[in-house]
Amino acid sequence: MNKKNLPFVLLTLSMFIVLIVPALLQDGMFLDGLQYSCVAKNMAVGKGSFWQPCFSDTWWKSYSGVFLEQPPFGIWLQSLFFRMFGEGMYVERFYALVTALVNALFIILIWKLLFKNKTDLLKLWWMPVLFWISIPVCYWSVQNNMLEITMSIFTLAAVYFSLRVMVLKKLKIVNLIVSGLCVFLATLTKGLPGLFPLVIIPLYWFMFKNTSWLKALLYTLCLICIPLVAYGIVMPNPVAAHSLHFYFFERLLSRISDDPTATNRFDTLFRVISELLPIMITVATIFMISKIKKQKIVSEKTQFKTAMFFIITGCSASLPLMLTMVQKGFYFVPALPFFALGFAVLLAEIVARWIVKINVQSLGYKLLTATVVLMLCASLLYSGYKSGSISRDEAVVHDVYLFGSVIPKGSIVKVDKKVYDNWSVQCYLNRYFDIAVSISDQFHYKYWIKEKNKLQPENAKLKKVALPTETLELYVIEHP
Repeated sequence: MNKKNLPFVLLTLSMFIVLIVPALLQDGMFLDGLQYSCVAKNMAVGKGSFWQPCFSDTWWKSYSGVFLEQPPFGIWLQSLFFRMFGEGMYVERFYALVTALVNALFIILIWKLLFKNKTDLLKLWWMPVLFWISIPVCYWSVQNNMLEITMSIFTLAAVYFSLRVMVLKKLKIVNLIVSGLCVFLATLTKGLPGLFPLVIIPLYWFMFKNTSWLKALLYTLCLICIPLVAYGIVMPNPVAAHSLHFYFFERLLSRISDDPTATNRFDTLFRVISELLPIMITVATIFMISKIKKQKIVSEKTQFKTAMFFIITGCSASLPLMLTMVQKGFYFVPALPFFALGFAVLLAEIVARWIVKINVQSLGYKLLTATVVLMLCASLLYSGYKSGSISRDEAVVHDVYLFGSVIPKGSIVKVDKKVYDNWSVQCYLNRYFDIAVSISDQFHYKYWIKEKNKLQPENAKLKKVALPTETLELYVIEHP
């Protein structure tokens, strides 16, 4: 990094902080991420195992509370943070921040690998990171502890080590093995979407023809074999086989056939375009300015090919989601670093020419630097200001903390069906106080949680606990 790039690096850091840190310092989280943190916390304290993670003793989707909704590796990684740092609210948030930083690191490594011989472009590593973190569904996924951000680490790493094979042409076997293992870990984190890095070597050969087709084929076959061998080692373990079988057949295939989330097969395409629209408008605007000034946009054909390589990689990681009707915006998060890299490559030469002309002694440069320093300070102050507040589910979080002050840790509490179906109530009680809820009659209950202002059940003698709750009420069950 030279002094001319300093304001842009500080701008990137400011954006990274303001888009991620304030939300991580607040209580409240999207249901999926909250659920993963519950399972990881349980795993850390010995409740559940790697192949049989546990959500709670009353989890109804599998036997004995076993949570098999996702492959276990990402949850296991998060459990390491709980083992190191305890069960406080900020543990999963710190984990989410670390995963975002590692994603940014691999984006930078890929950029530096491709531009190692172009000093002016090499210094623009901040640009793909800035594009990436500014994509709404990207920073939302970090804020909410989504597994896609963890998987993105391994897909980025797989692409990086595959590119080392094709670009550096050194330590090919080692790089292929590492890349293949990263593909294996990506699938062990979030399933089939983690396979897309397998297309990188044939795609790179198709775009650049820098090696023979036979070598590219052999590299690809080697890359495919590594995760296959890894699963071949894992599957003879009956517990692992049951876990993966349940996830693939009972969870994945069953949901594809029985539980669609999209009404339009092209929903993912529309969402990708909408998420990338601000970046595309930025690129188009800069192109128009360069055209008016009669400047070359891309001086080398290789540069344009590199941009297309990354954009096509992003498409390979996102558009296959359209094969099913189970589509959500955060599912294509692992594709976003490659779109960011592709659009950054398109602008790299133009931005490099602009930066070269910067006079670090000029008043304009000093004002720009002072502005971004103020932005950085403001982002830190704003993060501190938001610390300790509640970002979502405020009423539920408020009531759960009150219940946790009364109900002993490890209890199973009776609830009615409507409260049980409010998964946020379940997850916050589980996460912060290790309290499970149930509608079943098979447990001996001491406490009952119900919606406020609803009639009391007739089949039990209840004594209301006087708490200033907002949406729920707590009763002690008085048994004869």
